Order: sequence, then C-alpha cells, then structure tokens
Amino acid sequence: ALLSFVYTLLNHEIQSALETVGLDPYVGFLHTDRPGRASLALDMMEELRAYLADRLVLSLINRKQISGKGFVEHGDNGIVMDEDIRKEVLLAWQKRKKETIIHPYLNESVPIGLIPYIQAMLLCYIIIIGRLADVQKGRLVKKRDSKENIMQPVKFGSLYSIIAVGQNLGGGKGKNGQ
Repeated sequence: ALLSFVYTLLNHEIQSALETVGLDPYVGFLHTDRPGRASLALDMMEELRAYLADRLVLSLINRKQISGKGFVEHGDNGIVMDEDIRKEVLLAWQKRKKETIIHPYLNESVPIGLIPYIQAMLLCYIIIIGRLADVQKGRLVKKRDSKENIMQPVKFGSLYSIIAVGQNLGGGKGKNGQ
C-alpha cells in the first residue's frame, strides 16, 4: 500500500510535468497505449521510480517513521494506510522534493521536485530537435528571434528551460494563427 501510494504521487507529478511542456502523457513509447492509461508518464516513471519513490519508502521504513500498525487489511480490497501514515508520507514526500541535487546532465543544482519537469523538458527537446547535442548550459532554452528567424538562448531564473514563444508545443496554433 505504501509503495503503491508513493508511485501514484510520482505518476501525478510526471503527468503534470509532461502536460506542462506540451506532451501528451497518454502516448508512450515503452508502455502500451490504453484508454485512460498515462503510458508516457509510466515510461518516464521507470527512470525516476528507484530514486524518488523506492528510496523514500525505504527511508521511511528504515528510520522507523512508518510502522505496520498504521495499515489495515480490507478483505479482498487489499491493505490501506490510516490517516496518520498518509500524512507522514505526504510530509516526507514534500520534504524530499525540496532537497537539491546536481542534475547529472545539466550540471546544475536543482530541487528534486523539479526533476520530472526537467526530464519532460529534455524529452520534449529530443522530440522536437532530435538530439541532445545542443542541450548544454546556455543553449537549452531557445526562442525564435522573429527579425532574424534564428534561435536565441534564453535563461529562466537559474534553470534553463525550453520555451516556445508564441507557439503551443502541443501542436496548437501560434499567435498569428499559423
């Protein structure tokens, strides 16, 4: 029940990140597309599952922050957590997301909670551009210079992001209706 709950939290974070960058979380690469199943979110979960979810659950158990007393068997419906356990897990989840790491590819300090968003941006960039060679500090964020029709780097705070100016990455029309 505990691991399943944390996987659900991670899945929602990843779905949100994918939608934020304009990708459809229901069209995946590894997991079969099924109605109502966020296949791409499940694909991205595979790389983050051990680091974000499994590690949190094991830490909660090893530190004895969670005990078996907070779980109740509900017949054929499985095992559920009581409200105190759920609250403890959510507090630990939020605390974990605030911790920072050096992103191994961007070589930049980022909060752990932004990792799904960063990975979604990188995936979006690969889909649009087709390669990661241009994803380097100072060149990750691109915007189109309308006068010269070239791509210019843009920095958003301390984190480089992929921004489509005047265009919806999800395939929508730009500001000129094109």
